[in-house]
Amino acid sequence: MGGLLLSTVGSLIASRNRQRGIPFWPSMGWSMLYGAAGSLIVVLAMGQSLTLPGAPSWWLSLIYLALAGSVMTFACYLTLLDRVGPGPAGAIGVMTPLLALVVSMTWEGYHPDLFTCIGAAMAVAGNALILHRAAPVVKKT
Repeated sequence: MGGLLLSTVGSLIASRNRQRGIPFWPSMGWSMLYGAAGSLIVVLAMGQSLTLPGAPSWWLSLIYLALAGSVMTFACYLTLLDRVGPGPAGAIGVMTPLLALVVSMTWEGYHPDLFTCIGAAMAVAGNALILHRAAPVVKKT
């Protein structure tokens, strides 16, 4: 729940920053730096060590995830947020786990149980309700 709350607050702050004309890339860079610093503080507060692996494959995957999984993904999401607003852009948070389920079922042989299917149906229904725009009320004279 904490991650969801922080994600929501971050989206609203990003939306506000765009409305105020704060430059996109520097704002995103500073936000990512704050997020990394916050993660470091949590790691240190929990007494965890900061030993980094030496394997080249680990560093290559880190670089890939940093660029494709963070910088480009957040740039796309923040552009969507700017174009459609925080409510509709929030649908990504619902649809991403559903896409992950489909990928797992397709390539990993995952077989969802009844509760997973009910949860997925509830997520889709909730998303549809939030994104549904009420038809305008026509007054009869």
